[in-house]
Amino acid sequence: MLSRYTNTVGFLSINALTVTLIVGLEYALVYRYVNWFNGKFEALRS
Repeated sequence: MLSRYTNTVGFLSINALTVTLIVGLEYALVYRYVNWFNGKFEALRS
């Protein structure tokens, strides 16, 4: 059980950078999409 926990911690620390990159990329895509949507919305309103 303890070794399994240690393996999980090692796995998480190894993949922490990858997870951070994936989350950052998704956040950047969502941010761009929201900005694009807001631009379209403002164009429709004016």
